[in-house]
Amino acid sequence: MAVTSLQLTYSEIRSRMALMMPINRSTSNWTSDMSSDVGLMIRSALRKVYYHASLGPGQPTHQWSFLRPWATLTTNAPYETGTITVVDGVVTGSGTTFPTWATNAWMVYGGKYYEVASRASGTSLTLANTATNNDASAGTEYQLLQYLIDLPSDFASLAGPMYFSPDESDTRIPLVRRGDIELRNWYQDSNRDTLASEPRFFALVKSPISQSAVDKWKLAIWPSSQQVWNFKFRYNVQMNDLDGTDQYPPGGAQHSEMILEACLAEVEYTYNDGAGPHTEKARELLMASIELDRQISEADSYGRLPVNATCPPPTVAITNNDYVIRDGYTLADYQT
Repeated sequence: MAVTSLQLTYSEIRSRMALMMPINRSTSNWTSDMSSDVGLMIRSALRKVYYHASLGPGQPTHQWSFLRPWATLTTNAPYETGTITVVDGVVTGSGTTFPTWATNAWMVYGGKYYEVASRASGTSLTLANTATNNDASAGTEYQLLQYLIDLPSDFASLAGPMYFSPDESDTRIPLVRRGDIELRNWYQDSNRDTLASEPRFFALVKSPISQSAVDKWKLAIWPSSQQVWNFKFRYNVQMNDLDGTDQYPPGGAQHSEMILEACLAEVEYTYNDGAGPHTEKARELLMASIELDRQISEADSYGRLPVNATCPPPTVAITNNDYVIRDGYTLADYQT
């Protein structure tokens, strides 16, 4: 998709900042220290714009609509090809190609659920439980049932309910969020998992913390996946830095001037130890951008809808200050 020529770029931000700084205007002549200093200021500005934007002291932080994309998570059908042998928690497959998502699944055999700790190959898994009383003889039938799904790598938090794709769910209601400890408690009773024909509940599970990489999250579901499911959801993005490859700051051309002024305001704070004209301009543009984003993201409002309303509704007639009555309906048809 083509990018409009009015879209702000990483190169333009750096060039404009150079005009205010005691450094060479041509970025190709910058030293590594100059590039590092500019990078620090850009990152600070982006964090303030994307994560701390508000209309003033005491006002809530604005959630940018362009940082809340929709996504789909697809589960895997149960895997049960071949047979297994289990000795001291080591699972050896015969006629198997254990999938890469095996570490997000329960290994089920002998009527019990076992957590998969690691996958060495398509024929070798290791369980978290290595007790000898969990051994299984050669030729044992099994299932791998997925209960954890990797969330997008830029996932920061949910921004709404977790839905099924159209016509997949028998109940036709979104999944209900619960704590991961509660789901773990339910999974302690293997028989309970078979009482529901589709996932009913979900929890967000934090992956092990690694200070050498960004935070990662998984989605846990109960009961585990008995078939392929597609979950639709909206989430808040965990932003990455700008560079020569990722050169377009989210927001598009309509928010570009606001982002640029935020970067120039960082130059003022760094070199003047205080606010200046670019800081004030950045504030004005931020307020305008928040208002614009609200206009873009807010739903149209037509008053209260009747319980048995069809869409689109018939003609509208106003009968009092509290209700919008449509042809064929009375006040009793409306929720209050």
